[in-house]
Amino acid sequence: MLKNIQKTGKIASTLITSIMLVAMIIGVMGSIQSVVNGNNSTTYGSHKVQSAGQHVQNAVTQVTKAAPAQAETKAPAFANETTSVQTVNAPISYSTSYQSIARSAAVANGINPDRFVRQIQQESGFNPNAVSPAGAIGIAQFMPGTAAGMGINPHDPVASLNAAARMMGNLDKQFGGDYNKALAAYNAGPGAVQNAVRRGGGNWLSYLPTETRNYVAII
Repeated sequence: MLKNIQKTGKIASTLITSIMLVAMIIGVMGSIQSVVNGNNSTTYGSHKVQSAGQHVQNAVTQVTKAAPAQAETKAPAFANETTSVQTVNAPISYSTSYQSIARSAAVANGINPDRFVRQIQQESGFNPNAVSPAGAIGIAQFMPGTAAGMGINPHDPVASLNAAARMMGNLDKQFGGDYNKALAAYNAGPGAVQNAVRRGGGNWLSYLPTETRNYVAII
C-alpha cells in the first residue's frame, strides 16, 4: 500500500513538472513571437514612411514639371553697332511685310532689291523703332535733319523705305552706277566718298572709316 502511494506521488510530481515545463516553453515561444511581430511592424512602418516620402517626392516632381519655364528675353544687337542700339526686336510679321515694301521700292527706283534688303537689314534689322546712339531714327536710320530735308517722318517705316530707296537710286546715278560708292555715301555721306576717291583713286574705299568699309563689304 505504501509503495503504491509513493509511486502515485512520483507520477504526480513528474506530471506537475512536465506541466510547468510545457508552460515555460509556451511562454518563451510567445515572447519570441512578440519580438518577431514587433520587428515586422517596425519594418512595415518603415515601408510606410518610405512610401509616403516617395509620394511627396513624386508630387514635388509633378509640380516642378508643370511649372512653365520663364521665357528668356534678349534685346537684339544689330549688325551695325555704331549706328544702332539694342531695342525691342521687331515682330517677324514686320520684317516680312517691310521686306516686301523694300523690294518694291528698290525696283521702283532702279536699284538691286536684294542688296537694298541687305542694306536695311544692316541699318536696323527691319526694326521701325530702332534708334542709334548718334540719333539716327527708324527702319532706314535717317538723321532728323536728313528726314526733314526729304519731307518724311523717320518714324514712318513705309515712308522711310521709299525715301531710302529713292536716295540710293540718286546716289547710284551720282557715282556713275558704282553701287558700292552709293552704299558708302549712304553711310558716310557723299562728300566723304568724293574725298576718298580723290585721295585713293581705285583704292578709294581704304580712305574711308572702318565702319563704312565693313558696311559696304557686308551689303
